Amino acid sequence: MGTLVESNLGHSISKLAPHAKPVVRNDTQEARVKRNMAVFQKFAKNKDGALKMTSEEEIARQRGVVWELVKTVGNSLMEGRELTNLTLPVTLFEPSSFLEKMSQSWLMAPTYLTKAALTKDPVERMKLVVTFLVAGIHFAPAERKPFNPILGETFEASFDDGSTVFCEQISHHPPKSAFQVVGPNNCYLFSGYGKTSASARGNTIKGYQEGPNCVEFADGTKITFTLPVLNISGVLWGERTLHYEGGITFTDEKHRLHAEVVFNPDAQGFLKSLFKKQKTGVDVVRGQITRIGEKTPLATLDGSWLSHLEWDGERVWELERDLPHLQHRPENALPSDCRFREDLQALAKGDLAEGAECKQMLEERQRYDAKLRQAFKPAKHRATLSAKDKEAKPVYKDVAAPPADDHDHSLATSSKDKKKKDKKKS
Repeated sequence: MGTLVESNLGHSISKLAPHAKPVVRNDTQEARVKRNMAVFQKFAKNKDGALKMTSEEEIARQRGVVWELVKTVGNSLMEGRELTNLTLPVTLFEPSSFLEKMSQSWLMAPTYLTKAALTKDPVERMKLVVTFLVAGIHFAPAERKPFNPILGETFEASFDDGSTVFCEQISHHPPKSAFQVVGPNNCYLFSGYGKTSASARGNTIKGYQEGPNCVEFADGTKITFTLPVLNISGVLWGERTLHYEGGITFTDEKHRLHAEVVFNPDAQGFLKSLFKKQKTGVDVVRGQITRIGEKTPLATLDGSWLSHLEWDGERVWELERDLPHLQHRPENALPSDCRFREDLQALAKGDLAEGAECKQMLEERQRYDAKLRQAFKPAKHRATLSAKDKEAKPVYKDVAAPPADDHDHSLATSSKDKKKKDKKKS
């Protein structure tokens, strides 16, 4: 579904064509401040610099579910087993899709990527792209897990400056999510895909998103980068905390630039940590920009992904000063948009029973569709569709469209609920 679009800046950029016209709206200062601090309503920064989950009631509820899973699945659940292909109960989820959650990290794009598109200095542009990633990463954490996207599921949104966001689930096993963010007047294209995975060991879960991330500008510059590892501790006991770790790289081949950024750079190994306390918080971020193949730094980064960033002593991002931009959902989104999912709608209404039923229905439908696709592959790759599968017919529920108001994230009731209301009226 790729098309070739001629940029207003005279450069051809290959991109996915969004279905809906972007919603352009001036966000209020109050709304931006509220979104900026949303993560700190359910998390607090602890003495070690990690985000600590504050609701003991929610933690206890989740642990009860996890212990039940351990009893059912066995110890392999806590011994490095891949978690993305594990069927989880709906009680662990929030009413959102991973596609939407993934896009939350890009709320600083209208600030930093647009500035990067306007500058002609390659080093300054690299600084702005790094800042975009690190300054937005704190918007992603949540108490509960988002739903895994169904193959072909989409997500559309736009920012107040006219930038557009489009995501699509392009693979089920392994799960891969493609995305693009197109800046105003096509001044930049941020695109790629993420292959997600997660594993548990002992009391810790680590989450990974691997795949290409590329910001392309009208002059032909492409900056590619990787993402850090998400570390969640206290899954079964102790304080529930979250932080990022590991090194990530940014590369600009055209100008021979390389940036290395490390999350929690002073991390100690398990044995060393038993005898010596880490001097800096796990939220610390450090990095530098160099010429490819050289060691002399052209710029040096210091700060925290939870509060501020400085390049060579100049503060370029501060949590309470530099506010995010809000995403707006289009009125005429594709039928495949994640907000039309029956399980998300049921969970948003607080109906866990219907949410679980709809989740199971969607999973069965996806497995059935996967078998159909497999059956119609070329002969040498084909798996035979059994008579049982041929007779099996997935259930399709009738779903009502959610409200068009971007700021009202409650989802419309299904036609099943409408029928119940009609009966009461009669």
